[in-house]
Parts: sequence; C-alpha cells; structure tokens
Amino acid sequence: MNHCKGTIDKVTQVRSSRFWRSPEQILSTEDGLSLHVHSLVMAAVSSVIQQKLQERDGGEKEISLILGPEVNGSGLAAAVELAYTGAISNLNKENMTQIQTAAVSLGAQRVMELVKVEEDGGNKQEKRTKISAEEQMKVNLQSMQDLWAKRVGCDVELVAEGAVFFGKAPNTAKHD
Repeated sequence: MNHCKGTIDKVTQVRSSRFWRSPEQILSTEDGLSLHVHSLVMAAVSSVIQQKLQERDGGEKEISLILGPEVNGSGLAAAVELAYTGAISNLNKENMTQIQTAAVSLGAQRVMELVKVEEDGGNKQEKRTKISAEEQMKVNLQSMQDLWAKRVGCDVELVAEGAVFFGKAPNTAKHD
C-alpha cells in the first residue's frame, strides 16, 4: 500500500481542513484500505455514491461502501484524490487499470476520462482539452451545489467567511 500513501496523506490534509466537519462515509476495499470521506464531496464524482445519498434514510449518520475484490486501494485513493483536489497525481501506465477499475465501480465518469487521456498517450488535441485541476474543482463544487439545492446531502455543514450553513439550499433570490 506504500504506492498510494502519498496520495492518501494529501487527501487527508485537505479533508481535515477546518472547513469540513467529520467525514461520514467509509469507503473500503477488500485489500484492507478504509478511507473516511465526505459523502457530498464523493457524490460530486461518483454516481454510485450520489445514488446512495439519495436513497439514504435521514437517520443514517454514516454510510459504508465496501467495494468488490477487483478494486484495490490505489484505484480508490485516486478517485478520492480527484474528488478532494481536482487531480490524480500518480496516474500512470502502471496503475491505470487499477484506477479505471475503481472508477467503473464508483461510476466516476471524470476519473475514467482522465484514464482514457493517459491511456491514449495524451495526444496534442486531448492535452488541450484536458481539464485542469482548478477546472475539475469548479465542476466538483458546482455538482455539490446542485446536489445541495436538491437537498441531497443536506446534513452537510459548510463554513465560509465565519458563517456556518446547515443543510439549506442556497438562496439565489435577489433582494432589493
């Protein structure tokens, strides 16, 4: 598991920033990796987690998802890294299959797209259209906002500029 330790450490730093409350979802692989993540953040990249959030009973405080034996820790860590940082720092030909397998299991389309660009050798056209980490984060944040507006993941507490917001859809109405 040493090959994904750097990625996990980086994600842990982002996850434990003061802007987030404690993670409420546990993602586990059969090879022994368990990651505590924020379900809304992961739902921004994973259709499987998004569906689990929509089906969740309001009383459930924690969701566990144990992925099949085909998914290893390295692949899962890459998907989590994309959700939290907008990038997959260790995507290469050696771990491409593991990352792709995790992406398929999670329904993580954007992870699959990044793998495809790497797999195809990243020709000039693909490199021009490849989305930067900053753009990936904008997509993640927009997805989280959309889910929040639909009251999916409404148990989320957001802290911004000293204000705390609890599970209410953002008010976009203009005030005179």
